[in-house]
Amino acid sequence: MDFEALDAALRAALGEDMVGISWGIDHDGNELRVHVVAFPDTATTDAANAVIAAHDPVLLQADKTSITPYGDGAPESADRATITVWAPREDAAPVVLMVEGQEVALDTSVDGTDTVEIISQGSGVIDISVKNPTNRCSRTLSIVAV
Repeated sequence: MDFEALDAALRAALGEDMVGISWGIDHDGNELRVHVVAFPDTATTDAANAVIAAHDPVLLQADKTSITPYGDGAPESADRATITVWAPREDAAPVVLMVEGQEVALDTSVDGTDTVEIISQGSGVIDISVKNPTNRCSRTLSIVAV
């Protein structure tokens, strides 16, 4: 679950009635709690449940945050950062990353994971995010090539 993405989607759906979310099992066996200003009416409950049901998280992790550019050398021997992508829902939508403005399609259909390697010829910051991140992923990774 991407709490920040889910929180943002709930706030967009519920407006100022939304206070926040919390995680933990309560006396009724509920794990996720949506906190609102007043006791929710049916429309508010339905809207919150729809957002939660649609939540399709994508989690990103980098094995390192900096790499050495390969310069004029061979890209095959370049220093690499591996980005692991996890889409835990069995029915997850396709995952497309944006890497420096370029789309990179991944296949998470087999086990929910895929990886992409990042290399760089020159120095700079390489930003990696999920395309269409609403209710999926709030995180942007940055790999520094120095």
